[in-house]
Amino acid sequence: MVEEKGFTGGESTIRRYVQQLRQNVNNTYIPLSFDPGEAVQVDWGMAKVYIRGVKQNIHLFCMRLCFSCDIFVMAFARENEESFLEGHRAGFEHFGGVPKKEIFDNARLAVKEGWGTHVTKEQERFRVFKAHYAFAIEYG
Repeated sequence: MVEEKGFTGGESTIRRYVQQLRQNVNNTYIPLSFDPGEAVQVDWGMAKVYIRGVKQNIHLFCMRLCFSCDIFVMAFARENEESFLEGHRAGFEHFGGVPKKEIFDNARLAVKEGWGTHVTKEQERFRVFKAHYAFAIEYG
């Protein structure tokens, strides 16, 4: 501080000031706390794999329980509506039930129009699927 700012005070002055600053810090955060079965996060990933010696991309449907962090991943040739719905069905079977809500980061396969806090118009097949399994959606 002497070289950079031309500070002429002593080390004890700095220590007292830092201590005062630390006492005034408010830890503001939103705890990510979930009850069992409350929520699951759903997203897609991609990986490069060799199948019969040929390098290709596969699409990974990923579903993670928010309470236990247990994860389900299923590989598909394409990231399309059929894969999206099949991934859900298989994930529910894997976990032994359906969560109360799903959280999506980017859900173009579920949403036709609108995002986040805007009014969302869901894809028809996903809307029917969601009604059948009776879960809510939280779009990010």
